[in-house]
Amino acid sequence: MELSPEEKQKIYEEEKARMEAREKLEQEKRSISQDTSVNMEPNLAGLLCYVGAWITGIIFFILEQKNNWIRFHAAQAIVTFGTLAVAGLILGWIPFIGTFFSVIIGITGFILWILLMVKAYNGERFKVPWAGNIAEKMVSGNIPDYQKPQAPPESKEETSPPTPPDELGEKVKKK
Repeated sequence: MELSPEEKQKIYEEEKARMEAREKLEQEKRSISQDTSVNMEPNLAGLLCYVGAWITGIIFFILEQKNNWIRFHAAQAIVTFGTLAVAGLILGWIPFIGTFFSVIIGITGFILWILLMVKAYNGERFKVPWAGNIAEKMVSGNIPDYQKPQAPPESKEETSPPTPPDELGEKVKKK
């Protein structure tokens, strides 16, 4: 079976994209700083951030001060598994349906747990869609402080007093 030139071109482009993705992953692995506060390989520390879910995330987030890659994985573990734990506890109180949702959250948490440990050990900076953004803010320190809502400014204009009801009645009668 002979391939057409278009098919050959498509296969070539797909293989080129795969090779570029592998090279990008290798570059990312090389760019990870080896300097850590916890005196272990960054990929191993990244994996350990997830081993005990949010608890080990807190431990590594506190202990690791030099390597932002490890701090990212620790923060993501805190946000991801902390949120799943709270959601599972709250939904577990709802009769019948809550048990179902708690099981779904548990399965989702287990799958994320395995996936995130493997990705961290392989040196990848895998972001869970909502938790990864929060984790990046935690690592960079750009978490905005809570600001109380401001009261609307008081207007200093004098308002005219309302028209007394008698005058309104007379105007209606005149028409």
